Amino acid sequence: MRRLWRALVLVTAGALVIGVAVALAGVPHLVQATGDVTAGTTCTRKCPTGTTTAKTADLAAAAAPSGGATTVIPAIVNIDWSGQQMSKTDLVTARLQGTAKWACFNGGSNIPADNNNPKTAQSMAIDLAPGQNPRKSGNTSGSFTIDITPPSFALECKGGQIIALYSLTLSIFRVDATSDQGTDSVTVNSSTIPYCRDGNTAACFS
Repeated sequence: MRRLWRALVLVTAGALVIGVAVALAGVPHLVQATGDVTAGTTCTRKCPTGTTTAKTADLAAAAAPSGGATTVIPAIVNIDWSGQQMSKTDLVTARLQGTAKWACFNGGSNIPADNNNPKTAQSMAIDLAPGQNPRKSGNTSGSFTIDITPPSFALECKGGQIIALYSLTLSIFRVDATSDQGTDSVTVNSSTIPYCRDGNTAACFS
């Protein structure tokens, strides 16, 4: 009888261990997420002190409405996240929704006068992008980038001008972690978004 009770105790203990393991492999828990936007520099000549000259490798070509080619400086959103109870099969994604305003700049990193500086506001909605799996189970962290540069612009800049991000506002900026048991979400904290290139908040966000 004593052996029977000992066997029952071992079986029960084993069941509890399995139950704890299943619980830990359930819904992932996101601890925090931070994000910022990098939009390069519009300076290509006569740059002020402390301004990095744009390199050709950092620039992208985009088709202008007139059929010509305009130099575009990409805008990249960088996200870092950390979580607990994560599994390698979980999917970590980001959701961004808001408005990105793009404008024409001259090569000295200046914003031309309004009558010579077309601007365009483009609504931006990026749902569940780009997606990655945690590098390990348990407590872990990760990072990814999202290129928010649109494939085309409703802008026609003057010769020698550059299209670059003028401002960025996000009504939704969050990271989701999803498993087959459910989803956990956390709002991304950012010190650079809302973003305004020229520091004139009235002009940037009007």
